Amino acid sequence: MDANLSADATAHHANVPHEHVNLRREWFSILCLASESELQAAWERYGGDQPWRYLRAPEIVLVMVSARAGGDGQTFHVGEAPAVRCVVELGIAPVLGYACVVGRSIRKAVLIALLDARLQQLVASGQDCQPVLAPMRLRQRKQDEAVVAEAASTKVDFFTMVRGE
Repeated sequence: MDANLSADATAHHANVPHEHVNLRREWFSILCLASESELQAAWERYGGDQPWRYLRAPEIVLVMVSARAGGDGQTFHVGEAPAVRCVVELGIAPVLGYACVVGRSIRKAVLIALLDARLQQLVASGQDCQPVLAPMRLRQRKQDEAVVAEAASTKVDFFTMVRGE
């Protein structure tokens, strides 16, 4: 799996219908920001009894990190970052799960790949995948709100007084 694989290409390789690409992008963004313990709990609750195997064993790789000046300027390379990638096959009627996660946690990458496959199974069978993602999303929103509140508490309003003329 190429680290720069687009969601459309990933959807094609994973047999995900095109209408589910945005849903899959959403769950990847939630899974990648989740803690290992959250991922482990979700796996144990929603899919831990299924057989699985590695199609591509976890490996630590380096990925090039790029940025844009001002968010919309020219692209420049910031440097390299470690990432873990792997591919798993889940279930009797196999579904492929993918992961490419920044960092060095092999366990986190494996859990994300397993949950990716499990979420694909749920969507393919017409079940709702939101119960799997909801606890992680809620914790992430609370964390984001806490950061915003902390930043707001340090805000200083400056004003200028005009001297009389």
